[in-house]
Amino acid sequence: MSALVVTALLALAAACSPSSEAVTASDPYVKAMPAGEMTAAFVTLTNTTSSDIEVTAAHTDAAESTELHEMTMDGSAMVMQQVDAITIPANGSVTLEPGGFHLMLMGLTEALEPGAEITITLTLSTGDELTLTAVARDMANAQESYHP
Repeated sequence: MSALVVTALLALAAACSPSSEAVTASDPYVKAMPAGEMTAAFVTLTNTTSSDIEVTAAHTDAAESTELHEMTMDGSAMVMQQVDAITIPANGSVTLEPGGFHLMLMGLTEALEPGAEITITLTLSTGDELTLTAVARDMANAQESYHP
């Protein structure tokens, strides 16, 4: 195969591969909380591709562990449960928000005062990573509480 053909095939493969730029994040924030506590992070994720993309993991140095969670109704009570993935629909978006999907940060390594910023890295089903900066907000009036 000539070098030109190989180069063209590599360029075509790169153009067809989804990248983290196919998913964008808007308004990432985290609930302000003292060190050692649990909190949640929220964001709207938009997928500009024609295929569903999943968030399969999340990581931040601001917490000992980070999980993907969802709040659901169990009879008359809201319960929080860990999920394997959060789907961002093709040409659509998903909003991680209080009372729904969220990133659960457990064992905060530092206090998150309002205005503080943390970096969160999302792992996507494409193999790419999306890094975002979440700003801590005072959500004292929020109805959600997090328990181990």
